[in-house]
Formats: sequence, C-alpha cells, structure tokens
Amino acid sequence: QKCRKIGAAPYQWVLLLRPYLLWQRGELAQARAQVDLSLAYPHIGQNMLAKHHLLALEAQITLEEGDWAGAAGKLAKLEATARETGMQLSLMMALLVRAELSRVCRAFGPARLAAQEVHTLASSGPARNPYMQGRAALMLGRLAIVQTDWPLAERYLNEALAIASRPEQDNLIEQAHALLALGELHAGTGDRAAATASLRQAGELYHQLKNSHWLHTVTQRLEALHQDIRQASATVEASPEARWQFMSGMMR
Repeated sequence: QKCRKIGAAPYQWVLLLRPYLLWQRGELAQARAQVDLSLAYPHIGQNMLAKHHLLALEAQITLEEGDWAGAAGKLAKLEATARETGMQLSLMMALLVRAELSRVCRAFGPARLAAQEVHTLASSGPARNPYMQGRAALMLGRLAIVQTDWPLAERYLNEALAIASRPEQDNLIEQAHALLALGELHAGTGDRAAATASLRQAGELYHQLKNSHWLHTVTQRLEALHQDIRQASATVEASPEARWQFMSGMMR
C-alpha cells in the first residue's frame, strides 16, 4: 500500500509477486487474472524487466492451461525482444518456459537445447545467475529422467539442489522441486528407499511452505510407491495436508 501511494518502483515487483505466488500454489485462474491486472498497470512499462517477468509467467500459465500454441506465440515475441535488446535475463526466462513447453510436447531435443542455453549463460560470464542456473539444471535433470540417462539426471538434479541450498539462495521451493525430481529418479531406477526419502524431504518443505498444490503431487508419488499405504490413506480426509500427514506418519 505504501509503494502504491508514493508510486515507488518496488510496487512493480509486487505486481509480479502476487500472480507468481498464486501460480506456485496451482491457482491458475487467479494467477491469470492477476497477471492481466498487472500488465494493465499503466506504469509497468517503466520497468521492462518486471514486465518481461510477467510476460514469461503469462506464457507459463497459458502452457499449463493447455493452450500450447498460445504459449508458443507469447514466448516467440518475448524471446525475440530479449535477443534484440540484449536482455539476457529476459531471454533466460523465455527459454526456460520454452523448454517446459517442448518437454510437455515431447520435443525433448529442442527442450534440452533451450535449457542448455540457459545453463551456459547463467553459469558464468556477464549473465551469471545461480538461480537461473539451478532452474536450468532442474529442467535438464528432468529431461534426462525421461531419456533414462540416470547418471546425467542425478548430476543435474544434485547441482540444482546444491544451488537452491546455498546460504545466499536458501530457496525452499526450488529445493523441494529438486528433491521431488530426485525421488522420481530413484523410483525410475527401482530404489524405493531412496525415492521415499527424497519425496518425504520434498513433502516436508512443501508442507512448511503451506503449498497444498505440490504437497498433493508428492503424496501421489508416495502412494504410487507404497500401494499398501495408499489403500489405507484412501479412507482419510481428502485434503492434501491430511493425506500428507497420514502418509508421513505411516512411513515413520
């Protein structure tokens, strides 16, 4: 409210954080509405980086809504603008969403190329950005899982987890995402104990963040690993928090 009253620059980042948090919680309709409101804010164009963040988020939401062509069109515009203006952070944001779009479309080669470009840009040089490097490593790890390249997947996912766990980052949700992917990796190799351990760690972080959307995802993965517990948990109250508490308690 103070930023709005005095027209301070940080308010433009508040306009980004609102829909971003809604998206992280899986509330796509509310996130979409907030993105539309934020992009209509008359002064958002004064901060092109904030605007590009919003445009990348808009493309991500469009992708998750199932409009792949619409997402591709939005990304093409953002990527072209970023390359023309030399805004490498904006380019990395667009490329990460493009990698996700390609992954969903099962175009794994283009997905890997987009993620690798981000990883290279963010790892060193003038565009060095550990956060973006970690997100790119997570994407590369997930792509390696699909290709059943387990050693490569583990290397990238451990890199993503290490970056998100650094004191200067301490990014709990990115740590949880990396642990979730590691759980899927271990499940793919048949190591149920390691998969369970990684998924439980991810679940604890999502629970700490009060993120029901991702907590539900973790609970589903654990139930798939432990069919005996899954049958019992089916009788529990359907809220993600209740199912998680039940699953976590049964595995202690």
